[in-house]
Amino acid sequence: MAIEKRSDYPSEWATFAAVAKLFGMSPETLRTWVRRDQIDTGTRARGEGSTPRERDSEGRLKFLRDRPRRSNEEVVRYIDARRDRWGVEPICRALQFAPATYYAQKTRPESAQTTI
Repeated sequence: MAIEKRSDYPSEWATFAAVAKLFGMSPETLRTWVRRDQIDTGTRARGEGSTPRERDSEGRLKFLRDRPRRSNEEVVRYIDARRDRWGVEPICRALQFAPATYYAQKTRPESAQTTI
């Protein structure tokens, strides 16, 4: 219904808002359903409306996917290598790694066990 009514409204979002109101749902819920239907029926490319995990099947998060969990030290080294370009917080968000953990690891004194 939302797709058929598209020409009656000035924007796609206006269409979703009006049709969603008829069904008593949020426009974002309707938009998500329409996107999924478009992907399933092949009228929309997967990369245009897929989840981040589907879009990034070989990309930036490959670092985290080759084993269950990286040590904090490894993640901190990974962030340090890229923080000048992207910044710490955006990288932490993409890696689902708490910025507080990053900063704590950077300020924590080296363990006596690692210096031996």
